[in-house]
Amino acid sequence: CGATAPEALINIVKSKNLDGGFAFDGDGDRVVVIDETGEIIDGDLLLGYLSLYLKEKKILRNDVVVATQVSNISLEKFLEKNGISLVRTRVGDRYVLESMLKENTVIGGEQSGHIILLDRARTGDGLMVAATILEALESKGHRFSDIKMFDLFPQAKVNVEVVNKEALEFSQEINKALREAEELLEERGRVLIRPSGTEPVIRIMVEAEDENLAKDIASELAKTVERVCG
Repeated sequence: CGATAPEALINIVKSKNLDGGFAFDGDGDRVVVIDETGEIIDGDLLLGYLSLYLKEKKILRNDVVVATQVSNISLEKFLEKNGISLVRTRVGDRYVLESMLKENTVIGGEQSGHIILLDRARTGDGLMVAATILEALESKGHRFSDIKMFDLFPQAKVNVEVVNKEALEFSQEINKALREAEELLEERGRVLIRPSGTEPVIRIMVEAEDENLAKDIASELAKTVERVCG
């Protein structure tokens, strides 16, 4: 249930014709939004909407937002169009907070809905973020669906169970496959390969305008990683 499985909330919002809904995770530091049509609004879309709201209120310090390596490239493009710089960091809220303090900015977060509003707290707080979203919606006269201010690029994600995560760093074969994938995308997407910090897994993410292309590239990279890392 909650932020990782909001299907029950989607059904409630749609069946009761509600304006929207909020789903939180077990410890309450993440939030995912459901709009009036039943669509999920993830952390990248929330970051874009709240960043623009904070900029309009003149409290977005240095016009900088912090996100992670896996945040959608369309978030970066949207912020850039609105005069806001995106700084990327490693996946994990501790790295987001470190970068926020370094860049002296007030907002950062992850695709999962873990968002930090540093002018209000030094950690993620889903309830507080939900209240801030409501504040912004009321202030601007928006509906929940108006939070979606840009379209997300499709992302294909594959987790490959491996014996030797360290082989990733030194493999010429994986580096060659990565270069070939980037050439196929022709700057219309991104490829990210990274070892999990907690599991014997290498995570592959391919982002592209064409969803099928992203899936095909991710599948081929997964075969290479599996062959090299065991």
